[in-house]
Amino acid sequence: REYTTDLATYQKIVDIYNAKEAGQPMFVFDVTMQNHSSYSKEYENFTPDVEVLGSENDVLLERYLSLIKVSDEAFAALVRYFENQDEPTVILMFGDHQPADWVVSPIYWMNGQMDSSEWSESLERYVVPFVLWTNYDMDEEAVLEKVDYISSEKGMLSINYLGSLLMEAAGLPKSAYQLYMDDLIKNYPIAVANGFYDTEGSLYGTTDIQNIPEGLQEYWMLNYNSLFDVERRNDSLYE
Repeated sequence: REYTTDLATYQKIVDIYNAKEAGQPMFVFDVTMQNHSSYSKEYENFTPDVEVLGSENDVLLERYLSLIKVSDEAFAALVRYFENQDEPTVILMFGDHQPADWVVSPIYWMNGQMDSSEWSESLERYVVPFVLWTNYDMDEEAVLEKVDYISSEKGMLSINYLGSLLMEAAGLPKSAYQLYMDDLIKNYPIAVANGFYDTEGSLYGTTDIQNIPEGLQEYWMLNYNSLFDVERRNDSLYE
């Protein structure tokens, strides 16, 4: 279409890898944009090949799912490349959000949820998957246990904990902040802009900091110090 493909960014990662000295550590944070909206236009360089049955308003959804299919194929190519490399490699892939309501609405309508308020306001609309892969034998249970992954009843955690999970899988030392996050997840496995879930499944809102538990107020202050309090940022906590 008109965006950089996922495959192009993965090829760039391989180029950077091949250009470095053997054994030199390498970290890449790759933000892809291939699947960015809108899905209403037609492009000569992209032909959707995923079909949605049972809906008349499925053009946007078919284009989106076709793009996801292309993403799957590109990610497979990236994994296959590093499967054959000798240097220990960790790949962590996650999504930042689901598509807009008007893209996914046919799925809800086909399942009898005709009232848009039923699904547009649902917190389940903010759930995205992640993949953690290594080209060496990783003790998955040990990694998940160390970040207390099972503390969530639904087996979920929020994106802010992924950094610590990555360091655990790579066997690298953690910052003081990441160690703090390892403790926080034991009580609040989901901490996002929409709210905080504790291990009992209770939801705390984020509109009034005075009415949330003390541990979460501390978390807010640490985030503020890290992101915005430039003059007084305590670098030793985060590096």
